Amino acid sequence: MAKTGLSRLEIERLLAQPVITVDEYARVIRASRNGGYDAVHRGEVATIKVGRKIKVLTGPLRRQLGMA
Repeated sequence: MAKTGLSRLEIERLLAQPVITVDEYARVIRASRNGGYDAVHRGEVATIKVGRKIKVLTGPLRRQLGMA
């Protein structure tokens, strides 16, 4: 599957939520799905586990992207 870039408005809407999925995170940083999961497993982004699902915290991500 090809990388899908998001518009700035779409990124702002996603990051307005408290958490996003790893797939959404990968789209925000313009990486592949596997690249997103690799970044999560390397600890490059703040996450929480909800049951078996991994969620990316958008507060730290916004600061990391300079959008705070």
